Amino acid sequence: MTINSKKRASDAAYRARNSERIRERMHAYYAEHRGRILSYQSRYYAQRSPAKKAYQQAYRAGKREDIRAKAHLYARRLRKDALDIYGGKCACCDEYEYEFLAIDHVEGGGNRHRKSIGVGAGTQFYRWLKKNNFPPGYRVLCHNCNSALGYYGKCPHETQMPTVVVSETARSINRGGGVESGYIGDEVMP
Repeated sequence: MTINSKKRASDAAYRARNSERIRERMHAYYAEHRGRILSYQSRYYAQRSPAKKAYQQAYRAGKREDIRAKAHLYARRLRKDALDIYGGKCACCDEYEYEFLAIDHVEGGGNRHRKSIGVGAGTQFYRWLKKNNFPPGYRVLCHNCNSALGYYGKCPHETQMPTVVVSETARSINRGGGVESGYIGDEVMP
């Protein structure tokens, strides 16, 4: 073990033992010298920002496609992780194709909720879910079920299929050979 590594280990141990005291000293120093610190920071960033901006633009220009591809891959992984955590298939109709799935607020009011937490839809919302350890109150629905729930207040899969009753007229037509494929009458019982 070299002298530098021993010193680093010793410094780390000191910081661990005295973290609260160090934090208090830092806060006191900042409170006392706040104006000077802020003035220095504004001068520093004013001098550095044009050069930094030029460097960043040159870097991005050369790697634009790579940056886009990585961002796209990150967004897809984030979405897939969120969908997997919340079940990976539609809670209503069991659709499992990721392209057809979305996160739904169980209690409704998703747009209002996203505005209140300051995020948009899509990747921003998936990032918020991940940052907050995928909180309860969400589920996976396919876009069809989610749209039906939004427009009509219920999904067609949630309602029981109506029972179809064949009318006497249809039976007599069937017996007489009038309709070969099972004609269904107009009487429907819910």
